[in-house]
Amino acid sequence: MVTVIVIVMLGALFGLALISGRRFGLLGLGLAAGTLLAGQTAVPLENIFMLFKQYLGGISPAQGAALLLVLAPSLLLMLTGSKYHGMKGRLFGSLLYTVMAAAALLPFVIHSIDVPADVKNVIMTTHTAVIIGGIVGAVIDCLVTRNHKKV
Repeated sequence: MVTVIVIVMLGALFGLALISGRRFGLLGLGLAAGTLLAGQTAVPLENIFMLFKQYLGGISPAQGAALLLVLAPSLLLMLTGSKYHGMKGRLFGSLLYTVMAAAALLPFVIHSIDVPADVKNVIMTTHTAVIIGGIVGAVIDCLVTRNHKKV
């Protein structure tokens, strides 16, 4: 059940990023901030998620709190910021955002997902490198973004 929830969540994130057309830079930095938040402050939210345990569909309250903390900053930043102008940019940015989101989310739910042990080991050993690469790409994207001033 958790596997299906994670796949649907990643698909929804890709769709939201594609529809919004927001640049990867800001969204990627939001995911980085959320990852730091989830690693440090998930415990107080666990108590709130404990109240809704029967509605979480197999996700533990700790996992629910971590997922919310990881995604909340980037989802809020999806409401504002610069956009891609072409479909290629939107697709590429959405794909990068989804890959970085997967790398940020999977460590919190990896023990509940039905995948072979060697796949879990690969995910756990490479997710940090993917996040670091995403942060570097996000910063570069922010640096090359030109703000078009309205006159």
